[in-house]
Amino acid sequence: MGDDHCGDGSIALHLIDCLRQFDWPGDVAFCRADESVPRRAEEFARVVMLDAMEGPEGPGALYQADPAELMNRSSGKSNEPMGMLGMLSPAVRKRLAIFALHPRTSQWGSQLSDDVLAALPAILPYIRAFVLKTLGDLSV
Repeated sequence: MGDDHCGDGSIALHLIDCLRQFDWPGDVAFCRADESVPRRAEEFARVVMLDAMEGPEGPGALYQADPAELMNRSSGKSNEPMGMLGMLSPAVRKRLAIFALHPRTSQWGSQLSDDVLAALPAILPYIRAFVLKTLGDLSV
């Protein structure tokens, strides 16, 4: 998820581009968030969503967000669930892992902040290991 022109808000798009460079089993697929994601997510045993969201630690920190907690948050005056997460079926949300990176800035531009760039060498192998472990757990 993310916006190519929103500074650190585009981190998920950068992560996907970097993660695609690794060697992956054939049953791993990558996609950017668009209107097809809720339908496509139904096809997978596990779904990993990447986004930029403020978290418990400072900029550049990766954390795993709880989908149920995010669903309980409301945006503005609306009681509707948050964006893409709200469009996913309850069955998909049960198979969903959300990794979020705390952004430094969401200002207009395509450059990532130094904090986020410095975090990438640790984040990429962590997410890769999580996905590979999840695949292993599914085959047992």
